[in-house]
Amino acid sequence: MLQAELNYLLIHPLSCLHTSKHLYIHLYFTAMDDSNIDTRESAWMTSRNRVENKVDIILRSPKFTSIERFMVHGGGHPFEMYGRMMEIMFPKDSNVTPNIMNEVMMKSIANLKAIRSVDELNGLYGLHDRIGNNTYKGVSELIFWLNGSFDLHNIVELPKTFDELIHEGEIRTFNFFESMYPLNIRKDAENGLFSAFRFWNVPKTKFLFDNLLDEFMFEYKDLDNNPERTYDLTNFGTVTMMKAIISLQKTILDCSEGIYNKDDFIDNTLPSVIAMSKEERDLTLMMELKKILGEVYISSEFIKSLLQEKLNSESFIVEKEQYRRRQNLLLCYRGIQFLLERKFEIFINITLFQKVVFPVIKEMVMDEYLSDISNDTIVCLIQAGTVILRCEIWKHFLAIRDDHGFKSFSSSCLSSSMNNKRKTEKARSTRAKTRTSSLNDKITQNELLVHDTNLDDEKSSNVSDIDKFGEDIEDVGHKLAIHKPWFSHS
Repeated sequence: MLQAELNYLLIHPLSCLHTSKHLYIHLYFTAMDDSNIDTRESAWMTSRNRVENKVDIILRSPKFTSIERFMVHGGGHPFEMYGRMMEIMFPKDSNVTPNIMNEVMMKSIANLKAIRSVDELNGLYGLHDRIGNNTYKGVSELIFWLNGSFDLHNIVELPKTFDELIHEGEIRTFNFFESMYPLNIRKDAENGLFSAFRFWNVPKTKFLFDNLLDEFMFEYKDLDNNPERTYDLTNFGTVTMMKAIISLQKTILDCSEGIYNKDDFIDNTLPSVIAMSKEERDLTLMMELKKILGEVYISSEFIKSLLQEKLNSESFIVEKEQYRRRQNLLLCYRGIQFLLERKFEIFINITLFQKVVFPVIKEMVMDEYLSDISNDTIVCLIQAGTVILRCEIWKHFLAIRDDHGFKSFSSSCLSSSMNNKRKTEKARSTRAKTRTSSLNDKITQNELLVHDTNLDDEKSSNVSDIDKFGEDIEDVGHKLAIHKPWFSHS
């Protein structure tokens, strides 16, 4: 009987079944749309014990937003959402824009007026357009973007103290995570200018954007620009930090709950730690933090400096080991969130324009007409680029998180993928030839895709198809690395 009832539930998923044994089964299928995005925080708060409102912030359950929790298991297959977004931005039957810059300049004012007037049309957060919101007035709008700096674009500042990090991280709405909602990416794909998306299909744009993506994702530089294979240990890739985020979140949620007073912990090693000299004590406590950072491959000096600042405080008290662990986990989690936020804001406000948009504009527009490039034109181009950027982030992140046969993308394998400079140069020289002339030709790979659960589309998965897809990708040379379906010959 139970099997028959379960079959009925599969056909009628929203039904509530009452069996003869008084067994109630409820199935809820939730897609992330406008309604539950707006109420995600209240829904999370109602599931928490009200007692926690007066509990030490280290002991209470952290406020994970819906997108943070979704990152742990949601998203589907790397090409699933990616393919849908590309079809929206580059429809099969679209006509080629004869003069990209001319059309962007003519339509950008009306496009941004609508987006700025209706909040529901905007899905990008963290792009600090101070000219558009009338908080900055200068001689030239183009010069504003050329002189982009952290102060000029209000780039988020990293907290200076441990307490500041913990409390600001608890109440802050992070622009990076808000922008990564698939629904928000879809908004920008649907409301962006077609000519602005075509700008990112220009060969020069593709080449410059490619050079930035690898380092932005995986904190290493291409051998063409980095023949000595040196690494910046203070610059962590976006995908690396996102993977660390989900690992820390799982660990935090695995911590025992129901303890609302740190005095309830039992730690027999506490007296010995208290008896240590300050130098030995600080070294011991710092090693506890370094161990957690090492497990997630984020050896951040910024995060370690916050603990050191706390250790140097005259009011510092050695806590029990269980409390210290929770404190370090939260320190790492919030610290990486701020690092992600800062990296994202710098990239979309400064890097994209200075290293991609302006060099291409300079080749497309004669010098005497450069001053005609308006702020709205620049913002439309950047917004279009960030849609592609966010799709790339999801694609690479899902490939790494779920290990869909893209083992060469693992941070531990990056060095082996860069062993031969000639191979890198050869792959780059043939990249344009291997890209298909239309998006539809590339999207045919969707026949190999599985239908996993997504934020805006609930589907079922097929494990055999996943394995087959992973094998196919390895056979053709890791297409996530060098093939981008929106890049077609102009």
